[in-house]
Amino acid sequence: MIEEEITQDDVQSFADELMSAFDIELCVPDEYDTLYTTDCMLAELQLMVDCGITELGIYYAEIIEDNIYWSVDVMQDHLNNACETWWTWTVTSLLEDIEYRKEYNDTDDVSDYEIIVDAKFSDDVLCKAIEGWLAKNGIMGLTAKMMDLEDVEGSGYVKDLMEMDIEQSLDKVKPFDMDDL
Repeated sequence: MIEEEITQDDVQSFADELMSAFDIELCVPDEYDTLYTTDCMLAELQLMVDCGITELGIYYAEIIEDNIYWSVDVMQDHLNNACETWWTWTVTSLLEDIEYRKEYNDTDDVSDYEIIVDAKFSDDVLCKAIEGWLAKNGIMGLTAKMMDLEDVEGSGYVKDLMEMDIEQSLDKVKPFDMDDL
């Protein structure tokens, strides 16, 4: 039996042929291209609807102390994994957005994955914001359901945090000393 080394190019070529034979397109975003990432999210969301999924489990990791000025990175494990994102949407209160833009002289348009809401913080507000984003982008038939952080697999930066060895990280921390200034 002759063994030959299989290269990454061989694997990619085989994958391309297989995908072409079955008329399959992969949705793999360029990590710096927001539009492509949004396209990936929309394609994956439509696939979920087409597969009969009606509930979209979402969650966040932030602790919100001010329900007037707030911003939350919302996660959805399937989308984060499929589209290689650290988070899925950023939902921000209108007052927080105004304050941020004033402080940093920011005049940029809101990104495709950002949602600005004129409401006090609550899980229900986040779910309604995501459902509004879905509808605005033509995704019908999905409702957002808030999941407890303890009940999720974790993806994006949350997965990294879940896998982090806190004790080992704390052992490496150098105490702050005023003489260091």
